Amino acid sequence: MCQYCPTASNPADLLTRGVTLQQLKTSSIWISGPSWLTVLHLVEISAKAAPARLPLVIDVSTVMKINRFKWSSLRRTTALLFCQLRNFRLKKEWIRSLLTAKELLHAELQWIRSFQFHFLSAELEYLRGDKNRRRPPLVTQLDLYLDENLVIRCRGRLLNADISRAAQNPVLLPKNTDLTRLIIRYYHERSLHSGISIAICHIRRRFWIPSIRPQVKAIVLLYTTCRRVNGPPYRAPNPAKLPSFRVRGDKAFAVTGIDFAGPFPIRAILTSKSQRQDLTTANFLLAFQSFNSHHFQPRIVISDNATTFEWDITCNKRPELRVKIGDVVLVHNEGPRIDWKLAVVEELIASPDG
Repeated sequence: MCQYCPTASNPADLLTRGVTLQQLKTSSIWISGPSWLTVLHLVEISAKAAPARLPLVIDVSTVMKINRFKWSSLRRTTALLFCQLRNFRLKKEWIRSLLTAKELLHAELQWIRSFQFHFLSAELEYLRGDKNRRRPPLVTQLDLYLDENLVIRCRGRLLNADISRAAQNPVLLPKNTDLTRLIIRYYHERSLHSGISIAICHIRRRFWIPSIRPQVKAIVLLYTTCRRVNGPPYRAPNPAKLPSFRVRGDKAFAVTGIDFAGPFPIRAILTSKSQRQDLTTANFLLAFQSFNSHHFQPRIVISDNATTFEWDITCNKRPELRVKIGDVVLVHNEGPRIDWKLAVVEELIASPDG
């Protein structure tokens, strides 16, 4: 990452802008570089607030702009920065090697301590020993404490659980900060955009963020991929217009609907006591014939196309159920069964197989 470097801190400007040889020999910037390379904005801690054995807290947020990085690249860049700072302090040959897990963890702790120092200052001062001030609510709610790295952690109630120490005592992160948003984005992408609950589960293995669900939800909605997959439900189309036979006047039972429901302890129009015990196709036709004999043949019959309304081939094996002249039958066609017409048998023609 390249940014503007002021002239007073840029050794290259000595040559491009022109200086004398004597000025170049006595220039501290040309010999050892700018002062912030070795100081790196150290934030001093008073002796009363922290023991002498504790290291100074380095505020890396004043050196790097966190919103230009992802969480993974931020850790690597910070680790490389500290490695280069270590090389500047060495008088012998520089150490050039790949980053180790210990160096990445050290860089991560620097960012966590920096944001806790800025956004959790009341809790930090109280945990360092300043008991004169009022106890912060988070200290009581989460049972906070300082670990050996000056990082605020939560004790919680999972100390006896068979999980890692990081999950038992997660690191407390301030809510609605740039660092928190980077970590949420990192774990959401690492879980392959699996949703809000999965991202929270991965985050809480190491970190504790107050009011985490609204923050994760706000970040997940920024991803186009998640908005496509977890979009609003499909809107049902507008209801169609009612058919003409349902809205125009006609005589009773000209349009008849058929369905089975129950059992109900009543005597129905279409069924008798013996017919309710069997809902086969043959018994339905007998009931329908009985209905026609009491009223008249309907012009339209509407059904839900249940199997009971279909003629069973086994009925042909029972002589009493064979089709006879004068029976009312459904005429099969290639259209939907709801459009099949009713007809009266006027003539029977036997097939070759009987």
